[in-house]
Amino acid sequence: MKLERGIQELSICCLYYFSFIDSSLLQSVTACCLSHDLDPSLLFRFLEVISSAFAAGHIQIADYISFLITLLSRYQVSSETGSLSVEICEKSNSGFFRSVTSVVCSCLHQIGDDHLVFKMLEKAVIDQISNKLSLENTCALLRMIITVDSKPTKLCEQSIFKLGNVLPGYLINVVSVSMF
Repeated sequence: MKLERGIQELSICCLYYFSFIDSSLLQSVTACCLSHDLDPSLLFRFLEVISSAFAAGHIQIADYISFLITLLSRYQVSSETGSLSVEICEKSNSGFFRSVTSVVCSCLHQIGDDHLVFKMLEKAVIDQISNKLSLENTCALLRMIITVDSKPTKLCEQSIFKLGNVLPGYLINVVSVSMF
């Protein structure tokens, strides 16, 4: 993390050439992606290289999906609400996080059949949402589910029950933030 940017990018690119990226290495990569010291543009490079490594068969699907879920559930968004000043907007990284969420959702489409991806994602994502994450993280995880399943009837009964416990508070947060 303390190396110059060019060397960091080269190091990220080298990940593609590993014949197999196991879960422990992917956990380290995830920690780098979540670090406050990482240049934000390098996060997109990480996503690109990890996605390419997955497509080449260097990462198991469960590890890849876990990486994507962890990234969206643990990324710390520093959005300042209640003010629209330029200074506050510059300190906020919520727009950047929305871009990261879009890239992650496009990665989901590249995995394969949406129905099968949904079946792999459903429990893990709903469990993360049940942890009552921040508004931005919850929104990103809901977007993951919607990306692979826009028909809520495909959610299992247990998932609907868990979401029923979380969504009222989430919706109240959305309304209170949008009022400012």
